[in-house]
Amino acid sequence: VRSKSVILFYVFILFSTSLPSQDKKDSSGPYGYELVSDVMVPMRDGVKLATDLYFPTKRGKRISGKLPAILVRTPYSKTRGYPENTSAIYFTSHGYVTVYQDTRGRYNSEGIWHMLDDDGVDGY
Repeated sequence: VRSKSVILFYVFILFSTSLPSQDKKDSSGPYGYELVSDVMVPMRDGVKLATDLYFPTKRGKRISGKLPAILVRTPYSKTRGYPENTSAIYFTSHGYVTVYQDTRGRYNSEGIWHMLDDDGVDGY
């Protein structure tokens, strides 16, 4: 009987310690999102950068009007190997248009990659 109560105690501890991580999953903002993938955005010199756009939605429709935006340009893949970017979903669920872009010459973007050289000009 004692061993059963010890086992039940440890099972209870195991499940109660995993509850906070479930709360974090459910702590998204009030908006849904719409993903527009692999938009090729032209730079001043004509090179096109692969871009994913995340738009906040309410009841399945894009929110209209001016919204704040977050631009993330990365040489490490805008998707990081996943079909959708969890960071982008978090910010979009809080009302931001989130833009993830592969730097020039990396992954699906055109051009030649020069580490840190083109990022400033491309962002202008």
